[in-house]
Amino acid sequence: MNTAIAAAVAGAAGVLEMQEDGSDLKPYNVGRASMDAVVAAMMGKTGLKGPNDAIGGKRGFVSVMTDTPHLEQLTDFNSDTLAVEQVYRKEYAACRHAHPAIEAALRIKPQINISDIEKIEVLTYLQATEGHSYIEVPTVSAAKMSIPFSVAVALATGSADMKAFSFENVANEDILDLTRKVEVKEDVNLTALNPQKRAAIVVVHTKNDEYLQRVDYPKGEPENPLSKEELENKFRNLALYGGLTSEECDAVIDEIWKEDFSLEKIMNLIGK
Repeated sequence: MNTAIAAAVAGAAGVLEMQEDGSDLKPYNVGRASMDAVVAAMMGKTGLKGPNDAIGGKRGFVSVMTDTPHLEQLTDFNSDTLAVEQVYRKEYAACRHAHPAIEAALRIKPQINISDIEKIEVLTYLQATEGHSYIEVPTVSAAKMSIPFSVAVALATGSADMKAFSFENVANEDILDLTRKVEVKEDVNLTALNPQKRAAIVVVHTKNDEYLQRVDYPKGEPENPLSKEELENKFRNLALYGGLTSEECDAVIDEIWKEDFSLEKIMNLIGK
């Protein structure tokens, strides 16, 4: 019953409470939103009439969500870039707040021996430290929300994809020991840059040296976007994880890049 209520809340509002208490429903926010987007597009093709202004009308979306609407923000832009092109695409299978630290750790990994690590410092903005600094990770979902575990698994495996956040790694004592060596602290200078920059500095202390990396724009940010090849690889990794074959992945990728791609064909390819 509790899960049913939580799913109903997520479907209605997309609230971030879904990430608390080791919940498995955080991906449900995005999954449900993506599903609703496809359904909305299909509804648009039916010819059924909607209200003239579902967004800005007297009882529309903006009026429901705020007492002081600023509709000009829907039309007045400071750049020629569409807002939809300014979203980030997650390169790593962890919480967005962990991404700059993950990337910094991946840059450091080739320079060190894991067995030499004595301490790891993560300096980042305040919002990232709140609720993401814990080292106890009883579930895969909790591991994905933990900056210490995310940094540790990146250093230990050289990866932060879906396979890195596995049940086996969450129970791996070597990775958990490394997790306990990570300390996450606020850097007020990085907090001052947030949200324009969501940055992190990682300092790995070994027996004889220390290694520092700073990441302001992790891969996938609009300022550091995924290439077409990287985007295809991301889809392929997720689709293979979800049960598609390599041939089906190739067919979907081939179809979706077409200007006149068929949504029905894509749904048939992935809906087996």
